[in-house]
Amino acid sequence: MVFETSRLMLRPLTMDDFENFFALYSDVDVMRFIRPPKSREETFLFLQQNIDHYKQQPGYGRWAIIEKESSHFIGIFMLNPSAICKGEIELGYSFLKEYWGRGFATEVVASGMKYAFVKLGLQELVAITQPGNKASQQVLLNSGFLLSGDIVDNGRIVNLFKAKTI
Repeated sequence: MVFETSRLMLRPLTMDDFENFFALYSDVDVMRFIRPPKSREETFLFLQQNIDHYKQQPGYGRWAIIEKESSHFIGIFMLNPSAICKGEIELGYSFLKEYWGRGFATEVVASGMKYAFVKLGLQELVAITQPGNKASQQVLLNSGFLLSGDIVDNGRIVNLFKAKTI
């Protein structure tokens, strides 16, 4: 286990997570503000890359979010070096649609920030959203992130949020 909240447990991904990982990364609605949906083959390779990443950068990565009550895989949480903001650690998350609107995002972001600042000793985190992703922007603002401005990523404007340790 990486960390937990009152309702959630985060653990490293395994190849046994493939079907759930594929359900998440192939869903057009879930990926709308993140990246183009992935095929089964692309998802398999992406899952393998994420599992291999644990050895390369212990303490960082994408982790399975498990709902404690049901033991179901419900999404992914990420703390990784940012591809957009060089030298920064980026926080991100996504949930299967049936788990939207239950407060899980705010819960996992708050605990993920604590993990990053206390366990990893980070001083700052970044998060990226597309301008239309109002729900994620609100989660970030409610969790202590501040809008830092807009940046360009692969030709598209995205919102940059930053949070600093206290």
